[in-house]
Amino acid sequence: MTASITLFAAASSATGQQLDDDLTLVSNQAPIPCQTAGTNAITLTQLTSTYPVAAYVALMQFAGVASGSNTGPATARLGSLAALNVYKDTGSGPVALVGGEIIVGNAFTLLYDPTLNTGAGGFHLFSSTGLSTTAINPSTIQLGTGSVLNRYLTSTIATTFSVFPPGTSQQSISALAGAQVNDAIQIGPPSLASLQGLVFSGYVPAAGSVALVVTNANTASITLAAGVFRLTAMG
Repeated sequence: MTASITLFAAASSATGQQLDDDLTLVSNQAPIPCQTAGTNAITLTQLTSTYPVAAYVALMQFAGVASGSNTGPATARLGSLAALNVYKDTGSGPVALVGGEIIVGNAFTLLYDPTLNTGAGGFHLFSSTGLSTTAINPSTIQLGTGSVLNRYLTSTIATTFSVFPPGTSQQSISALAGAQVNDAIQIGPPSLASLQGLVFSGYVPAAGSVALVVTNANTASITLAAGVFRLTAMG
């Protein structure tokens, strides 16, 4: 195959091979549609309407719809070509997949990069799924001058409260591993019709636990139906 596209308008003679080479080069400049199979070991099969790829070329792209969800590091291969590691791009550079970046039924694209894996080659993964699996790094959240967040912890509690007389409070203690005294607590109440006039707050009475406090600000007693609350501790 020629290294560059032949311009037929400037050629005094042309061959069918040059035309085939041109079509192959143009085809390789766009994502090549493929059928996919596998989860952590992905096999790509070109659609019959595409020009066959004989070798990986730098920046070549392959697109498909995932037939399975990866549960850890993944490799991909086109047909009988070599299986290469798949990487996701991060703020500190490409890293191997850990699971959940490729989801069954979601579209994804792989871009071949011969410099990955210390020159052995690999694929960059293009997928919107990765964004939803990115963990929060508390230390990157700036609270003020010279101050950063050390903990961002969250959990749920399913609880029931008894009847609230006016102006009274009740509390429920829930375990939240890692929570520390003086952490800021955020309460996410459930969607209940009986929430009107109730005030929610929380605090850490002892390491590893959170107190959910509910105060009745109504002028009449109220019964709070059972529900699931989201508790978040930040410190």
